[in-house]
Amino acid sequence: MTLKLTTQMYQDLKSLGFDDGSIYWMINSNMVDINYDGHCDKVVDDSYPNVEAFLNLLDHPKMNALDKTYPLFIYLQGGNPEKKQFEIQNSLDHLNPDDLASTLDQIQSQTGCTIIVLLEFSYAGAFMKKLSNHNRIT
Repeated sequence: MTLKLTTQMYQDLKSLGFDDGSIYWMINSNMVDINYDGHCDKVVDDSYPNVEAFLNLLDHPKMNALDKTYPLFIYLQGGNPEKKQFEIQNSLDHLNPDDLASTLDQIQSQTGCTIIVLLEFSYAGAFMKKLSNHNRIT
């Protein structure tokens, strides 16, 4: 289900004019077939994601394009209903609202970009208060 939903999000971003240089995709999958032709498309940037890598996104070269006119979209799909945290699939890593909010604050202070966060998981509401901020849509 995660692969299907994130593939649809990727296709939506492409239809809005974003290119692969502006999309950073982290998913626990080596095989992503965007056009459903049975072949792996080289669109995934990190097929072994973890919380540390996610929280250090600002260090990635793709983040250099962010500024007041170039927004950052973050789509988190999955979650862990028992722990009310976002769980990196098949991992013991958990992303909590405080760490995510701190990272987003840092990104915005350094780039001035608007951040749009789409949360699609159980108990996503636990993240809402922490993520609310100026120039941020959650």
